[in-house]
Amino acid sequence: MASFRSRVATAVKALLAVLVVGYLVLYVDPAAIWATARSANSWLLALAVAMVLPNLWGNARAWAALMHPLMPRMSTRVMWRAVMAGFAVGFFTPARVGEYAGRAFSVTYPNKWSVTATVLLQRLIDLVIGLWGGTLVLAYVWTSGSLPENVGWGIGWEVVLGAGIGFAGGVTALLLAPRMVLGIVRWLPDRWVSWRAHLSFLERLSMRSVAASFAWSAFRYLVFIAQMAVLVQAFDPEVAFAGAFAGSVLAYYIRYLLPAVTLMDLGVREGAAVFFLPLFGADPAAALNAALAVFALNIAAPSLVGVLFIRGLSFKHAAVPAAHAASSAPDDQPSSSA
Repeated sequence: MASFRSRVATAVKALLAVLVVGYLVLYVDPAAIWATARSANSWLLALAVAMVLPNLWGNARAWAALMHPLMPRMSTRVMWRAVMAGFAVGFFTPARVGEYAGRAFSVTYPNKWSVTATVLLQRLIDLVIGLWGGTLVLAYVWTSGSLPENVGWGIGWEVVLGAGIGFAGGVTALLLAPRMVLGIVRWLPDRWVSWRAHLSFLERLSMRSVAASFAWSAFRYLVFIAQMAVLVQAFDPEVAFAGAFAGSVLAYYIRYLLPAVTLMDLGVREGAAVFFLPLFGADPAAALNAALAVFALNIAAPSLVGVLFIRGLSFKHAAVPAAHAASSAPDDQPSSSA
């Protein structure tokens, strides 16, 4: 029954994604979208494609830093396999939850729930960076008069800023004190006792590892925001890079604030781009093309390549006592810079 409900939820989210993107195409004008795509700057498109690799590298290194308490000698090969398999498994799952399983079953560490927790922790760090970046840019452009100034919009921006600051502040506090999270878990009812063991690695997670993950996540954030700005310029050479960058930050900001209502957030990012980027001088067709290109380059393409990395993965494993698994780390991984 649970599997059936999951399939239905996935189908509904996929349908919503198709409907939202279809509406955006009709709203912007299919002819304009096609004309903008045909006249795109090939050099800037090539630059955007080249930025995929550093984006993936930042993603992998941010996660590897959090995996240090579990697998301090995880090789670069294993790191890449896990990240790419995560893309493939997560592509058709709501909110990309399959990414957790893809990574967990790509490594030899026995407690898959602990590995899953590191992926969730990385997601939270990505969320915090996106929220703080969006909050700062929104506050600046709103006060500088670059956004709609009527009363209705003004109240809306205050609500959005308040939500972003509150959400980002709360999650940041937890991330900077991982042991506090473990302390909270220890107060949970006995039926949650297994999670205390799954999360016990937080006691060994140093602030240095957390800081490294934050740094790599921030690097990755700047790369894909710059990538989207480059794509906007590729489809609309008249827009300034600073404006394209600010509009891209705000588009992702809204995506971070909203729940995952469509499959892979498809349509949410694109709708936000069509709204925000024209405020900075971009053509709506260029904004939509850029957002769709970001999805194709950073999610669809890695997921397709990731299929090669899920061969041989078995999503069945022998039960391992949580307390034992949480305190053991395999030493069979060759050393590397990861």
